[in-house]
Amino acid sequence: MKNTFRQNAVPKILWAGNDPGLCDDIRQRMSGFGEIQKCDLQQFLRTIQEIRLDLLIIGNDVTHSQALFTLEELKSESANAHIPVMLLADSTFFELEYLHAGADHFLVCPIRPDILFARIKTILENQRRLKLHFRKQAGLPDEDIVVQDQDKLLLDNATRIVEMNLDNSAFNVQSLVYEMHMSQSVLYRRIKEITGCSVIEFIKTIRLMKAAQLLHQPHARVSEVAYMVGIEDPKNFRTSFQRKYCLSPSQYARMHRLQG
Repeated sequence: MKNTFRQNAVPKILWAGNDPGLCDDIRQRMSGFGEIQKCDLQQFLRTIQEIRLDLLIIGNDVTHSQALFTLEELKSESANAHIPVMLLADSTFFELEYLHAGADHFLVCPIRPDILFARIKTILENQRRLKLHFRKQAGLPDEDIVVQDQDKLLLDNATRIVEMNLDNSAFNVQSLVYEMHMSQSVLYRRIKEITGCSVIEFIKTIRLMKAAQLLHQPHARVSEVAYMVGIEDPKNFRTSFQRKYCLSPSQYARMHRLQG
């Protein structure tokens, strides 16, 4: 199946099911705001490997067993477990079972298209705000972002743990999972939802942010700073730092010393 999504930053939604009516209505309303790709359950697993997905909607025409299978397959893979799922159903009979299986949002049909569209927009907007919050914390331009308390608590705790282990080059995803007392799939999903980053990217971002702070100090040596933030390979440190700050570590240090 050819990927029909454009390569841009608009939200991307996958609608799993065979009923075109409601999906087509929402697709029209999403014009200019986001993109919806429709697939059946046979195409589902292959499709999510081909696109960067912001939301999965499981239609109310999908059977109970198919919906559970889809949730289990999605949430069992750490690379996909962060993707929020909206499940549509004809009754509340299986609601609790779906929520336990990993559905993030449950709606009973029939539902007015304008209400469904408003729910979708709210989910995507909350994702955008949380990602911007992390980018603000990572040193990008300030934004007036509202973050839910539980998400801020998780992010603050994860950041604190990484900072406590900065000089440990062996500190990795499994280490953070252990310290957070969460499964890897759940942690991956929550970090991805809040920051837009994978857990590996999250840890590296914290390391590089600390490196930038250390390079502000007079007489800071790049090799020592890299070691202090747990990046032992100098080439990897230079490449990662320049990708984030658009300056090499030595250029960054010189610039801030001149400003100081």
